[in-house]
Amino acid sequence: MRYLLSRLIGAPVIAMCLWLWQRLRERAYADTDGRHYQYRTNPIDIVEVASGERWLRVSDVRRTVAGLPEFRRLQALCPGGTHSEGRSRAEERIEARALVGLLRQAQDEQTLRFVRWLEREVIFPADKKAGKAVRDAVVHSRSRE
Repeated sequence: MRYLLSRLIGAPVIAMCLWLWQRLRERAYADTDGRHYQYRTNPIDIVEVASGERWLRVSDVRRTVAGLPEFRRLQALCPGGTHSEGRSRAEERIEARALVGLLRQAQDEQTLRFVRWLEREVIFPADKKAGKAVRDAVVHSRSRE
C-alpha cells in the first residue's frame, strides 16, 4: 500500500518539479535567448534583426577564421552584407549568409568546419524560426522534378 501510494503521488510531484525548473530556467535566460553563440571556445556575438537576418561581429569571426580580409575589403566583396555603426571596430558586422558565401571558396578544413557550424547553428534555426526552411525545401524539391 505504501509503495503504491508513493508511486501514485511521487511521479506527478517529480513531473511538476521538472516543469517548474524548466519554466524558471527559461525565464532566467529569456534576455539572452538566441544571442549566445560559441564556436569551440570562441564566443561570437550575433544580433538578429526584425527581418530574421543574423549579423556576426567581424572581430569575433576573425578570431576563428584565419585570413579573413579587412573590413573595407569585406565591404567590397559583400556589398549590402556588411554594416558598421560609428568608427568602433567592435560594431563592424557581417550578415551570416554573406559570410557563408564568402567562406565557401576557402580550402582550409578549419574554415569549412566553421561554415558548417554557422549554417547548422545560426542560419538554419533563423530560417526555421522565420518559416523559410519549409518554403525553400518545397521549391528545391519541385526544381528536381
